[in-house]
This record gives sequence, C-alpha cells and structure tokens, in this order.
Amino acid sequence: MERVKQYVIRFAEIMGLLIFILQIMLKMMMGQNFYDVGFDFAYSTLMVAIALRQMNEFFLLITLFMLGLTWNHYIRKHRTKDMEGDWSAYQIISGILIGYLIGQWIFYSMLDSVFYRGVFVTIPYTIGMVMLLAVSIRFLTDVNLVNKIRNTLWNEKKSLFGWKKGDILKGVKIDLVILISLVLVVPNLVPMSGTMPDPETQPSEGYGSGVATYDFEVIKLDHELPEDISNSIETETSHRLHQFDGWNVHIYVPDRNGTMPVAIYVHGYGAPYTLAYEDSLEILAARGALVIFPEYATHVKVDKTDDTDFAVDYTQGVTDDPRLGVRYDMHWTGVKLAYDYLMENEYDVDF
Repeated sequence: MERVKQYVIRFAEIMGLLIFILQIMLKMMMGQNFYDVGFDFAYSTLMVAIALRQMNEFFLLITLFMLGLTWNHYIRKHRTKDMEGDWSAYQIISGILIGYLIGQWIFYSMLDSVFYRGVFVTIPYTIGMVMLLAVSIRFLTDVNLVNKIRNTLWNEKKSLFGWKKGDILKGVKIDLVILISLVLVVPNLVPMSGTMPDPETQPSEGYGSGVATYDFEVIKLDHELPEDISNSIETETSHRLHQFDGWNVHIYVPDRNGTMPVAIYVHGYGAPYTLAYEDSLEILAARGALVIFPEYATHVKVDKTDDTDFAVDYTQGVTDDPRLGVRYDMHWTGVKLAYDYLMENEYDVDF
C-alpha cells in the first residue's frame, strides 16, 4: 500500500494534467469540436476576469496573505520539529492541482497567442498564484526533500553529488513549476495592485455615452438559404451561449419619425449570433440607425468551393480563401431579405 501511495505522489501532477485533458475530450465526445471547446473556455475565462476585475486589489492581498500563511505555517512547524507524520494527502492533492493548472496554463497560452493577445491580467495572475500556493504546499510537505536541501545549503560536507536521481528530478520539477508561476504572477502584480493609470471614464452625455435617444424593436426573419449556399456550409452547433434555431436575419428598428439611416453589421469569423454583438447593435439602434444583422456561417465545406487546392495568403491584407465567397454570398442574401421586408412594410429608410 505504501508503494502505491508513493507512485500516486510521484505521478500526481500527470494525473492532474490528464484530468484537464479528459475534461476537454469529454466535451468533444459529447458533440463539440475543438473550436467550440476553446470558445467555451474563452467565454468562461472572460466571465471570471470580469468578476475578479471588480476586486483586483482585495484579491491580490488575499492571495499574498495565503502564500505568506503557508510558509509561516511551515516555519512554525519546523521550529517545533512537528513536521513528522504522514503528509501524503497534501502532496497528492497539491500535485493533482498543479497538473490541472499546468493544463489550464497551456490552454490559456494557446488562446492568448491567437485570441486574447495579452488583454487579461487577472487570469494569468490567478493561475500563477494558485499554482504557486499548490507548489509551496507540495514542496513544504515533502519532508525528505526539504531536509536534503537544508543539509546541502548549511552543511559543508553535503553536496548535490550525494543526491539520488529521483530527488534531483523532483527538485527540478518543483523549480520549473515555481518558474512558470512567477512568469504568470510577477508581470501582473502592478496592474493587479491598481496602481496603473485609470482609463478614460465614459461620458455621461453626448458621443460615447450610454444615453439612449430612441426605443427600438428587434425583428427576426427566417433566412431560407439558396440550395447552393446551404449545401456549402457546415451545420452550426448549439452550445450554452447560443441555441441554434436555423439561420436568421435580425433588424433593429428605432422608434423615430423621419427617414432612418441604415447600418449593415458584418460580424467576425466566429460567433454568428447577436449575443456577441448586442451592445453595439443596441447602441446603434438607440441612436436612431436601423441596423441589419445577417447571420452567416463560420465553417464552409472546402470541397464545395470552386477551388479546393488553395493556399491562404494574408500578406497583402486580403485573402484568396474561396470559402469567403460562400460567406459573402450568404451575408448579402440576408441583406437582400431584410431590404425586401423593409420595402414591403413601407419603412422610411435611406438605403
């Protein structure tokens, strides 16, 4: 039993990493693709960041206090020579937590390189600080390793050459985790402390303010796609942010007199639904513009395009990706649907 316990302790970090990977695999087995899993992770990360942003300074103090408390607890135990006993449960739990956080860090870093672009402060700080707490517990409860390090540092007759290979690997592993933790924590200490310059406040009136001039209604049209387009796009999947109910065109109509200007909203590559753009759509309508928002597909079947053998080239600021042609056509059939609806119902708009 003791041997099994030692193996669990030794591979606890790997177990934590596998738990994180299994979490992703289960979502994919339930029908989500890797893009959807990444989007869910990105959205939940955003929600956590928004929640933590409201208490940056308090959260900084709490985490630093917990880190200090952990080391103080060890020092008191060491001075009273009360570190003997079975600390395996602490080592297993902290090891699994470290492995899980390593998975979080890897996935976060992937998204940060292509999506977040360094915009978050609280998330890397949180991952790094919790990792630092976990590795502190993992290290301080490993009595044999602590004693070896103390004897090596303070006893001239001892050196690293007397260490076993397993102890050296264990020490290197802990050092790497500490290094990763510090890379995540240290650059974000200043912004977390609230000492960075404050951003411009939102004006209370006029341009840039949130004051709504007009009420508005939202009209939702069912977008029946031409056969050549419907055969060329991938089926959209539902997830917790959006329940897919077919492709639609949304028209935001302000309650105002006179001719209304028209804004055609072209969304980005992903998130083809209003939830991701509600603030912009509603602000435009509240300021008096009639807004047309056509949904169009994210994923297009390559084999249904005119050119299946292509290389995407963004070097000139544009792309020769033939899939964009399908999305472009789908967008403009949506605009045409909205235009026909507005004309049939005699809306006073300025196209």
